Amino acid sequence: MLDVFSISNSFKVVSFHGSDLPHFTPSDRDYWLKVVDDLGAKSAKAQNLPRPITTSEKLLRTAQHHRVYIALEGCQFKPIGLGKVGKKRIFHLSDDNDTVEHLTCQCLLDFYIEEDFQRHGYGRLLMDAMIKIDPHLHGLNDLGIDRPSKACLSFFEKNYNLEPVRVGIDHDFCVFSDGALSTSPYQTSHGNVATASKATSIYYDKN
Repeated sequence: MLDVFSISNSFKVVSFHGSDLPHFTPSDRDYWLKVVDDLGAKSAKAQNLPRPITTSEKLLRTAQHHRVYIALEGCQFKPIGLGKVGKKRIFHLSDDNDTVEHLTCQCLLDFYIEEDFQRHGYGRLLMDAMIKIDPHLHGLNDLGIDRPSKACLSFFEKNYNLEPVRVGIDHDFCVFSDGALSTSPYQTSHGNVATASKATSIYYDKN
């Protein structure tokens, strides 16, 4: 099912698994598949990646293993951002560097805000909502980041004052050694407050 969370009167976050999509109406399914593909392509371009991390095809294939969060802004709830989380296995050397540990972590796999909406607090709003909504996360201490970019790490340092610790044999994962999501609302430059509540319905422009 499509879960809709109201952050403010003009900002909502929708969330779904790939396995939810077959249960949507055909028009809704086509709309959200296009949104995922469009935002995934823009995210890849912003990160200078050769191909998107997030596509509708991958989302359908991963079924319940990956969940996407779409940020919607304005009276017509325009899609302006995307986050994707999912379980990842991390191969990590033990403290004595003697054995390889197999760790499972709920990881941030993709995160993007449209360029015109960056530096207005929407990234923080989306991340706060993801932490509050995701049943596997109780704070940033529970979140890992798969191959984070410098911009991604800078976002967490700026907004949460957290310094990441690299883990994994190739040090391509990051986790946060301390700190957790603040329970106090976060005020954006537009006056929005990050307090997620379940919305009963949403109307969006499919054009």
